[in-house]
Amino acid sequence: ESMEESKELIPKAYLQGILKTATLYTVTFPSNGSLPSDSINDFVAESFNNFLVHIRLALLSLSLSTSHDDSFATMSAALTNLVLSVREMASGLALPEVGVDMSIASGLVDQTVEVTESMVQRYVALQFYDLRDKSVKMGVAPFIKLLLEGDQTAAGVGVDHVVTVVDVVRMASVALDDIMQLLDGVINKVRAMLANAPVESGMVKLALNKNAKHLGLWLAKMLEVLVGGREEQDDVLLLEVEDQEEGLEDMEDDDDAPKRNRKSIRPMNDDDDTHYSANNITQSNSQDDISALEEAMQALSGAPDETKQYATLAIAELCRIAEKTVVETINISLSSTSKSTKRTSGYKSIVTSNVDNDGHIAEMFGQASRSILALYANDRGYQAADRLCASLSQTATLSQQPSKPTDAIVDVLCIAKRTCENVASVIGGDAKSGPTPDFDNFSSTTARLLHQSRMGTGISVMKGLQLDVERMFVQKPNVVHFQLEFQRDDVLVSLFLIAIKAAVEQTRHLTFTMYAYRQVQLDVELLRIMMPHYITADKTGALFNMLDDLMGSVLERCAEKTSLPKEPTGAFQTDAEGGKSTVKPLELLRQYFEGQRDIVETFSIMDEVTE
Repeated sequence: ESMEESKELIPKAYLQGILKTATLYTVTFPSNGSLPSDSINDFVAESFNNFLVHIRLALLSLSLSTSHDDSFATMSAALTNLVLSVREMASGLALPEVGVDMSIASGLVDQTVEVTESMVQRYVALQFYDLRDKSVKMGVAPFIKLLLEGDQTAAGVGVDHVVTVVDVVRMASVALDDIMQLLDGVINKVRAMLANAPVESGMVKLALNKNAKHLGLWLAKMLEVLVGGREEQDDVLLLEVEDQEEGLEDMEDDDDAPKRNRKSIRPMNDDDDTHYSANNITQSNSQDDISALEEAMQALSGAPDETKQYATLAIAELCRIAEKTVVETINISLSSTSKSTKRTSGYKSIVTSNVDNDGHIAEMFGQASRSILALYANDRGYQAADRLCASLSQTATLSQQPSKPTDAIVDVLCIAKRTCENVASVIGGDAKSGPTPDFDNFSSTTARLLHQSRMGTGISVMKGLQLDVERMFVQKPNVVHFQLEFQRDDVLVSLFLIAIKAAVEQTRHLTFTMYAYRQVQLDVELLRIMMPHYITADKTGALFNMLDDLMGSVLERCAEKTSLPKEPTGAFQTDAEGGKSTVKPLELLRQYFEGQRDIVETFSIMDEVTE
């Protein structure tokens, strides 16, 4: 049936007509010289070009009217018939009695082979492009559905297991394995479909390598876009050129001179596969329907914040692992399907066993993992910043002496604790950097050491001109990061930088009372005590400097500066029996947390108790 349909696609009578016309012309008008007539050469070339235009349109119409598999069965037979017919015609044209130039006759076969290869490459590209939709529908969408169902189940009554970030990593790994199995199936399918196609096996392998590499690049970017990363457009260069008109060169400085027309030109790229390139992430096969990836993104965006953050961290870890495993899996799939394939010598220097010789796929997955981890840290930082800023607005008008840290600071520390535990469960290693502060035995020596570390990290109690000069020489860290290495400290530093910087900016819009200043002072001291618990001590310097900035900004906005103590210890007076009593913030914290271990445990990472 496919062979009968292919005969209708290839008008062999037209090719036979070209050969008969050329033969009749040569017999009727023999050439006087040894060279063939230019007229007959031009006729053959133009007629065959018209023939190829018709063939291209017919094959494209066939591929659009039916499914890729059904159309290619007919197309493969048609291409085989086409190559045989053209070779037969070219052999006849090259005969001495016909007299067509040998280069033109052989060029007809070359043009036919190019058309054949382009249609095969298009078929391979379409198969891999369909694989993108299948990867989302059969890999990503089930992962998100399972994630949301697990979250809803955990929120119900009588469940024994709550979904953890480790469970989400496992789910994401299964989804990636499913996608790799789909890839293996597509490669085997293409091999089987092209077994009888009139193309060299080396060209088929080259097309598979090229499209498999594009799929790997797309997969890395798709995972990043899925959790909220920025979708990039095709990496093309736009050249802005101006129409050159006579007389405009001498009128450039004249305000009344006519403006030149500007055009943007997109240079052609030999490796450009139109809409099959790796950067078209959310594009669907149908322009009318929303893409499967956009549906998955909408489903994930409607999940609870904790679930979304679990998914973000899990996919970041997945990309970090995929940096090596995806390339290895693709190479295995390609090599396993080509063991029995004979490659022509013309492609031996092109086709290699590694689809990622330049390391581009691994680099894309590495960048995706670092970008997604930065998204996770930023989201945690924004969450902490919201609590701090809202608390500052309420604290600014405080009219009584503070006796405990605000609930917002405790919430921020709880966010830091959960972040440490989640990152450690994914990356590995210890969840905490230092021991939990023992507020019950918070000695004066400990307080003095903490105070000395604060004094040595940057701006402390300096004021006025001295403070302004010192700030000029303090290195300002980047607050928002777009990429982060897989280290617990980097994630926690980014979280605290965002939260504290947001608090500094919030103070610019507020005016503080003396009691509000003391409350912020108390909260800041608690942050200083707890930060070494989450972050390695040598990486807390920038955070302590920013805490100094926060205190300096609150001091500048304090309406009762004259009532504040001048001594650098930060002590302030509280009401006591028999008059006023001077107390330091560290001592006030010790008094509040003494005996309240349950509160401390809410934001402290406790050692696991082994029975």
